[in-house]
Amino acid sequence: MGGMFQAAGSFNQTLSNWDLTSLNMASHMLTGCGMDCPNYSSTLIGWANNSNTPDSITLGAHGREYSISGAVARNDLTQGSRHWDIQADFTNNNNCWPLPIELYSFTAKQTDGTVFLNWVALSEINNDYYTVYKSKDGKTWKILDKVQGAGNSTTEQTYCLEDNNPYLGVTYYKLTQTDFDGTTQELGIRMIEVNQIVNDLSAYPNPTFGLITIDGTYNDLNSLQIVNILGTVVTNHVNIVSTSTSQIKLDFSNLSKGTYFIRIDNKAIKVIKN
Repeated sequence: MGGMFQAAGSFNQTLSNWDLTSLNMASHMLTGCGMDCPNYSSTLIGWANNSNTPDSITLGAHGREYSISGAVARNDLTQGSRHWDIQADFTNNNNCWPLPIELYSFTAKQTDGTVFLNWVALSEINNDYYTVYKSKDGKTWKILDKVQGAGNSTTEQTYCLEDNNPYLGVTYYKLTQTDFDGTTQELGIRMIEVNQIVNDLSAYPNPTFGLITIDGTYNDLNSLQIVNILGTVVTNHVNIVSTSTSQIKLDFSNLSKGTYFIRIDNKAIKVIKN
C-alpha cells in the first residue's frame, strides 16, 4: 500500500471510509496522484475520526491540498497521540470546500437512556438552520428538532441536541442543513442502540410466562408503554393487574414469545416472554 496511488493522475476520490487497520507503510501512497482538495480533506477527516487508524504512519502526499477542516484533521493525526508524519502537502488558503457547510464531525452517544447529538462545523455559508431527524428503520423519518445556524462563519461552531426519548433498540439520526434560500443538503446519518437504560426499575419473574411485577418509582402511569424488539407498541395487548406508587403488576399472557421493553417516565427495562 506504500505507493498504491503514486503518480495516478486520474485517481480522484475520497478514501475516508478505508479500513486502515493493517496499514504500516504509506510513504508514497498519495504522491503525485490526482486527488483534489475536497477529496483529500475528506480523506484526512475520515482517517482522523476512525478509531482503527494506526499510529506512527508516514504518508507521502506531495502536491495534495487540504481545507480548513482538513487542517484540523491533519493536526489530529500529526500532533495528537497518533504521531503521523504527513509529507509535502499544503493548505488551501481560500478553503477549497465547495459545500455551504464544512462539517468536521457528527456524533451520537447515549447515557442513561438519553442520546446526546453533537456536531462541529468549521465554516458555514448562508446557513439558516440545521434539522435533526430520527427514525426506527432509517427510512421513515420524523423531525426531532431544528437548531439555528451561524449564517456565515469561518470559525468553529459546536452544536448540541438531546433526545430524551430514543426508540428502544436502534434509533437512526439524520442531520441536514438548510440555506436562507431554502436549499437543503444532508450532512450525515448516525445510528445508536439503546437496549438497556440504567434506572431503578426491576422486573420479576423475568423471563415470564404471563404475570410480571415491576418494582420502582414512577410519576405518571399514563406514560407506561410496552414495545417489542422491532419498536412496535403493544401496550394495548397487556393487562394492568394492579398498581401502587412503587409497583405495577402486568399480564403478558396475550403477547407472543419474545423480547419486550417496558417503559415509564423515561425509564425502561427489558423483559423476556416465554
